[in-house]
Amino acid sequence: MRSLRGNVCMVMTAVALGWGAGRSGAQLQGGGVEKPTLPAASFAAAVPAPPPLGNHVLTKSRMKAALTGAAKFILQPPLAKASAAAVDQTKIPHYFGPFPNWANSPLTLSDVAVTVNGDGKGATAAATVWANGAVTGITVTNPGSGYTSATVTLAPASSTGTGSGATADAVINSFGVVTAVNVDAGGSGYVSPVAAVSGGGASTNATVTAYGGVDAVAIARGGTGYTFPTVDFDMPDNPDGVPARAHADFDPATGAITAITVDQPGSGYATAPKVVIRDGTLFEPIRNGGYGAKATATLTVQSVVLNNFGGGYTSAPSVKITDSAGGGAGASATAVTDFGAITAINVTNPGSGYITGGGIKKFQDTLPGLGDPSIPASRKAAMNNLGQYVPIAVPDTTTFSEGNGFKDDADYYVIAVIQHRERMSSSLPASGTLLREYVQ
Repeated sequence: MRSLRGNVCMVMTAVALGWGAGRSGAQLQGGGVEKPTLPAASFAAAVPAPPPLGNHVLTKSRMKAALTGAAKFILQPPLAKASAAAVDQTKIPHYFGPFPNWANSPLTLSDVAVTVNGDGKGATAAATVWANGAVTGITVTNPGSGYTSATVTLAPASSTGTGSGATADAVINSFGVVTAVNVDAGGSGYVSPVAAVSGGGASTNATVTAYGGVDAVAIARGGTGYTFPTVDFDMPDNPDGVPARAHADFDPATGAITAITVDQPGSGYATAPKVVIRDGTLFEPIRNGGYGAKATATLTVQSVVLNNFGGGYTSAPSVKITDSAGGGAGASATAVTDFGAITAINVTNPGSGYITGGGIKKFQDTLPGLGDPSIPASRKAAMNNLGQYVPIAVPDTTTFSEGNGFKDDADYYVIAVIQHRERMSSSLPASGTLLREYVQ
């Protein structure tokens, strides 16, 4: 922290907050928005405040000792006199869980069910909902078969839903279409599997996409110096896919990677994912650790997904799976055709209100401004509609000054870690979210 007046002096006064078992560093929330009045004394009632860590000008020689002392106190076990409320884990905010926190409230979700009625069977579909709960599109997830007529009903999926007014029409293909492609054998060694549908007397060929999971990882270079190697893969191409997982074996003497074993193949890869070998993890790397290992992954075909159903089939077409970028082999699949399939559903009226209640609405609260907490008019002018503002630090310019016998003038700040409740959004309860933050 730099001061225009020269040196800066800071005191950290840690307020005991009843840290419980299983605590995480993520519980310490810094940088929160301070309310206009947050006297530290009002937050120390449940747990007696510890003695100050000392008032010192934080010269370079004393900086490390001061910060180490503050850290040791903040992370100490809970005090014996702490009240039950102070250590109740169900009431302590935790950014990653496992305890519920309104700050991580579920977002508003679509609330609409699509039902296809008619003389056929098996057709299913899913609706896309946009602003104000309007239905903007419907995707056929299973075309069914045997339909000569069909109607589409859109209704709220939940018992408390209020959506209404949406209508849609079904498109029936009375000629043969491909309704599914079943994988008979996944093969191995694929880098970029490609599936193609042909034959069957079609007027329009169905198109498909092949997806797979990781079947093997080959080491191109073992690297050196690894002590805790981890393996990561790229994310799947299919949004519904699951990332692959693997672990690495290494030579303790040289730190070279000797093998990579696939623990979970994952799913949804249209191309083989890139492989990253780290010493440590992405978030906790080992400094000056192992380096240089390189590996490549290959796929086995798990599914073939229809992009469109084609049309005019008089018999089942053939499906061929090739590898456009590698030497994969052995995969095979069979197409299923049927008549009277629902190939599309067109929205004729979007309706409205097809969304769940609750959730957190965005952009409904104004942004807090900068305010001087020592000037009431400045605080008031900076407040948003929730009474929040961002306080400007106010230095004590007299305690450590030349006038008091110090060599240089220094700005002096006292900060504390406090726990309180604050309403962070108009969509959240008025009682507020339990927070821990730094205040002056």
